[in-house]
Amino acid sequence: EAHGTGTAVGDPIEASAISEIFTPYRSADQPLYVGALKSSVGHLEGAAGVAAMIRGVFSLERGVIPGNIWFEKLNPRIDESWHLKFPTEPTLWPQAGLRRMSINSFGIGGSNAHVVMDDAYHFLQQYHLVGSHRTAIHPKKPGMLALVNGLSNGLTNGITNGVTNGVSNGHTNGYSNGHTNGITNGINGNTNGVGHRTTNGFHRATDSGVDVGFIEAEIAKAPYLFVFSSYDQEGVMRVRDSYKEYLTSRTKHHRDIDDEAQFLKDLSFTLASKRTRHAWRSFCTAKSQPELQSALGELPSPVRAKSEPSLAFVFTGQGAQW
Repeated sequence: EAHGTGTAVGDPIEASAISEIFTPYRSADQPLYVGALKSSVGHLEGAAGVAAMIRGVFSLERGVIPGNIWFEKLNPRIDESWHLKFPTEPTLWPQAGLRRMSINSFGIGGSNAHVVMDDAYHFLQQYHLVGSHRTAIHPKKPGMLALVNGLSNGLTNGITNGVTNGVSNGHTNGYSNGHTNGITNGINGNTNGVGHRTTNGFHRATDSGVDVGFIEAEIAKAPYLFVFSSYDQEGVMRVRDSYKEYLTSRTKHHRDIDDEAQFLKDLSFTLASKRTRHAWRSFCTAKSQPELQSALGELPSPVRAKSEPSLAFVFTGQGAQW
């Protein structure tokens, strides 16, 4: 498990150091497998080392070497004669018996950490110890149902069992069972003189003179605003497609009109107030879920916000830029 920040200079230096130690004991038929968690999750800085250890433990337990995603072309400064192999898909451990791996993790201040780990089963067996372990003694290569590009068992783009972008069973951001901001079941709490139920089911003002029921009825007639944004122009459409897919799935399982109204209110609020506002944006309005699904199909072309954000780029030299 390499530090592997993906930098043009750093990676060959690390690979060269690995080669200097291990190449004499390897061959083209028996290469040393090298990977880096950063190809999947980026640089976690202070947590990068422990994250690599977690992946290492899973790899040792399951007997499967993770692939390096997004790997396209080997750095030309990494010589093939070094007998290093960079797998691009999950690979079974190349040999039976003890599984051993090393982890490199380098700090920004120049500290270098290196950890060697063995799988628990063979370690206990070697030293005649008894202990709990989760080692797969006869590992199996993950099948087609394994995680592929973030898709797993029909869960995609943060949509999990009908839960997406903070909307969970219609409850989100303080909304729960249709209760929000003091409004319970469409009835305003007894506040500021608002207290008596009328025949239409709404509370009305007694002292302030404000007809709360009328206001809520008018609000209910208005369409909801749904805003979408992304850091790039095409990204807005990808976000749009995710919601279209989710709404199609939701239609099959939720047909309650009252639930739909609360869902639209929650979703509109979440998109407008609880999501990062990226540079590229678009929007649509709708009064019902079918209308929203139709509007998403005709979403206006994304427009870039005019205000220029203040940006600062920090280059640590370790591959982490922010």
